Amino acid sequence: MFVQIAGELKEILRFRNVIRVLVSSTLRMRYKRSILGFGWSLMGPLLNYAVVGFVFSVVARYSIPNYFLYLLSGAAIFNLVSASFTQSTVAMISNEHYIKKIYLPKSVFPITSVGMEAINFVFSICALAVIAVVVGVFPLSWSLLFLPIAMALAVCFCVGVGLVLSIAAVFFRDLIHILPILMQAVFFLSPVIYPEEAVPERYRYIMELNPFYHFVVLFRNPLYKGIMPTGLSIAVCVGCAVFAFVIGFTVLKRLENRIIFKL
Repeated sequence: MFVQIAGELKEILRFRNVIRVLVSSTLRMRYKRSILGFGWSLMGPLLNYAVVGFVFSVVARYSIPNYFLYLLSGAAIFNLVSASFTQSTVAMISNEHYIKKIYLPKSVFPITSVGMEAINFVFSICALAVIAVVVGVFPLSWSLLFLPIAMALAVCFCVGVGLVLSIAAVFFRDLIHILPILMQAVFFLSPVIYPEEAVPERYRYIMELNPFYHFVVLFRNPLYKGIMPTGLSIAVCVGCAVFAFVIGFTVLKRLENRIIFKL
């Protein structure tokens, strides 16, 4: 199994320029003839969460200092994971013409989807940092150096799950429509827009069983609190990333020859 995964990773490295071209061309097509262009990848989420932030800070009156920074530090990583999953479901289907006509490792397509969302995430974090510095609420600390590791774990997790979703959607097309609904439910089950303390004590264990919660902690602690994530959250995220990565490539190697007959 691990030999097959190693072989697939070598193939991905060999076609890394293809991934780069696919990511850049897809991003250009997404914002073609748009006035703001790539700026919409920043403006869209920021405007959306500005509305959410207003509602929950003014109407719901959550007593959280610097609520917008609290919200965006959690929403940015959740948006990366959610968008990567959603885009991965159509990764194989929308690239059917490539799969049927030329040889490319099939893992290239879900990896491209995750790569696009990772780029959006980096720009979102940069925009968040600029806004936070301007308003004077950004906690500069050594814990920020942990963010590249946190992002690597999140990307590995997204790639692994994305591989499974991209293959599952080929066999079960309804998944494309079901997944956004499920991710919306997971969003509200994770403490992104509300404080962890709002969850009753007897239900905290359910929250801690949610891997998305730990990925939120992985980014929110350095960005919002200026401290390292908890050891538990780091361990859970490492475990989820490794497990998803191995399972994703294992499923791919076992089913890749059947994909073309289902497209």
